[in-house]
Amino acid sequence: MKYLKEVDTLLKELFLEKWMNDEDWIEFLEEVERTSGITRERLSIDIETGINNGYPFEKQIQMLKENLMYN
Repeated sequence: MKYLKEVDTLLKELFLEKWMNDEDWIEFLEEVERTSGITRERLSIDIETGINNGYPFEKQIQMLKENLMYN
């Protein structure tokens, strides 16, 4: 996935808590995927699709951040 690193960075920025170790973080990501159906891979593909449709990378990240925080 082309933007998987950026997705991981954004998710950690938004949701990683100080008390979480690597195991907690993986468990959190698995729970998000299980309950929402949203995967890191899907988010990466969505970013790439937006860029291919002419939207800047920065705009894609901002829209993703807003959607994750407020939905």
